[in-house]
Amino acid sequence: MFPTVIERKHQGILPLILNHINTLMTSRSKYFPSISTDQYNWVQKPFVESEPSNGQFTLAEKEELASIASDRTLMLKHSELNLDAF
Repeated sequence: MFPTVIERKHQGILPLILNHINTLMTSRSKYFPSISTDQYNWVQKPFVESEPSNGQFTLAEKEELASIASDRTLMLKHSELNLDAF
């Protein structure tokens, strides 16, 4: 992938790469804050009766989720397909 790196001695560039990776790891939380996935259970299990967190959905969104959760055709497709395909 990097022919010029191979031509040079790795030892000189290795500390730069490690420093860059360490910097990325320490600043990762700035770009990807940790979130609780519990509030998104309705995505993985839309047909399981669960009460969304207060303020998570508007009334119209709650009604739409209830409509989807009661759709037998979607329920059958959900049981047949994996989550990505569904």
